[in-house]
Amino acid sequence: MYDLTLPFIFSQIAMFIAMGFDFLSLQFKKREYTFLCLIVSASLISSHYFLLNKTAAGVIVFISVLRFITCYFTTNKKYLFIFIGLNTVSLFFTYKDITDLIIYIGLIIFIIGNFQKDNRLMRKLMMGGTAIIAIYNAIIFSPMGVITEVSFLVSGVIGYYRYYIKNNFYNKVKRFVISSFKKVNDSNGIKHLLRTVHWVKKLKPSADEVLLIAAVAHDIERAFRDHKNYNFIKNSDKGFKSEEHLTHHQTEGARIIGDYLKQIGASEDMINNIKILVSRHEIGGSEEENLLKDADSLSFFENNINHFVNNKIAETGKEKVKDKFDWMFNRISSLKAKELAQPFYDKAIKELGF
Repeated sequence: MYDLTLPFIFSQIAMFIAMGFDFLSLQFKKREYTFLCLIVSASLISSHYFLLNKTAAGVIVFISVLRFITCYFTTNKKYLFIFIGLNTVSLFFTYKDITDLIIYIGLIIFIIGNFQKDNRLMRKLMMGGTAIIAIYNAIIFSPMGVITEVSFLVSGVIGYYRYYIKNNFYNKVKRFVISSFKKVNDSNGIKHLLRTVHWVKKLKPSADEVLLIAAVAHDIERAFRDHKNYNFIKNSDKGFKSEEHLTHHQTEGARIIGDYLKQIGASEDMINNIKILVSRHEIGGSEEENLLKDADSLSFFENNINHFVNNKIAETGKEKVKDKFDWMFNRISSLKAKELAQPFYDKAIKELGF
């Protein structure tokens, strides 16, 4: 137990201020703002440990300041291993007793979280590491250290609830989409949309909720289409590339999902951004529109080939189906997506007999 010396008092003041920045950090959804707060907080926490003559903890947490600055700019995994190495070396040279291993383990888990592109996983790992660090602070008797780490945990839980549970619009939209397609007995449509989400995450692991919602809902128009009287494809020489078909499919889909998002209380900004993505998912344009288009093509080749070969040839003819396959492949923007799609495309052309 520590006496109420001046260094001890200053250490607790530093932790009190750090607590405010810690709590604030996870109330931001944008990772850059989170790490700006953590840069300030870690600087104060490091000072707190040095004032308590806990050199190992002070050095390790000071390295965190450099790590947070790095994480502000990148999630490149090579830096993850660099910082794990730095923390390991610092522990080797400053180790005093078994308690130093506790903060080391907590920080390693926290560090792994820092370099995750997935915001949810980042938060979960950071909270897990923080829980262990709180135990360390309790063992060395740093009341404000415990309170600060617990405050960070509480902030993490609140932030996670705000962004991923209370306002989880993706899950609500997903249920709406699945329900809509079930009503028209289109299980293949459901599979296509869910796998589009998969490919979006594959192409961009850090994809945000707006992009994921657009992915799972981009073909929602098909669930509300009057198929008996829908002649845009059949009556056009361009077939599935018919401008009337593409315009109707995209704009009507954007309207339907926009109306639903408004019903469930989504913000105007979210609604507008999702509507733009859905309204351009066939033709692309911006980086995210192209990414959605590429993921759509990948899922199409993965899941829809048998449906087109077995059903669409009879409706529109083999040439229009082949034209659809060629177009879906040639429109892919990214080299990575095209490489992933190539085997699917080759198989599709073979299924057609070309």
